[in-house]
Amino acid sequence: MARIVIAADSRLSALNLAAQVWQAGWMALSDEDLHAIKLLIVEATSRLATSTELAEFKEEMGEFRNETAANFDELFKRDQDRQQEYLMMKERIERLEKKCA
Repeated sequence: MARIVIAADSRLSALNLAAQVWQAGWMALSDEDLHAIKLLIVEATSRLATSTELAEFKEEMGEFRNETAANFDELFKRDQDRQQEYLMMKERIERLEKKCA
């Protein structure tokens, strides 16, 4: 009976696994081999789900960062506009004071 060699850390590439399964033939697999393949598939699936969740989280955080940056830009612009208004008022008051003096 052919045996599938599972790496000690249970990280077998899909290509290597497929080659070993092809060489062994499905009928030659023991219950232990099938269990090892199942564990590899579950691990790969969970890593894929985790990476997908991380990608979604990164995307959401990117959107949040962009929205926050846009809000700060808007607040900064509004503050600059107010500062310009205050400077214009100050100049008007100074001109009025010069006229009255």
